[in-house]
Amino acid sequence: MVHFCSLVLGILSVFGLCCCAPSPQEDKTPVLSGLLDVATAVLQIADSLLTATNATAPLVLGGLKEMADTAPLVFGFAKAFAEVQQEKNQEVFDTFFSSFRCELSCKNEKDSEKKSACEQKFCKNSDGPEPQEDLGNVSNTDV
Repeated sequence: MVHFCSLVLGILSVFGLCCCAPSPQEDKTPVLSGLLDVATAVLQIADSLLTATNATAPLVLGGLKEMADTAPLVFGFAKAFAEVQQEKNQEVFDTFFSSFRCELSCKNEKDSEKKSACEQKFCKNSDGPEPQEDLGNVSNTDV
């Protein structure tokens, strides 16, 4: 924090030297007058910076407190969503795998008894929901 303050004060000092209009030179102390103007400008800038920081700090702290208060709620929703999505993904995987095994194992079976036994073993027609819509571009003959 000390390094930051000294860095800001140094930057503000350089800024003050560059931005301050030269004051008219008086009789014996022209250098001291210029330094006094620079120091005054730096102090005004530092005071403005501290005032703005003090005005903003409660807003930032309020936002952080609000975020901390709502975090458990957000994480609860995210966890519930992830659990539901995991169940749906498992259902999709099971349906795909059973359909794949059925097609691979029973498609080329010529004997009707063996095909029926194969379908009873590998094809789950009653467990999974039947597709409700036609996908149009996907069919069994495309394979």
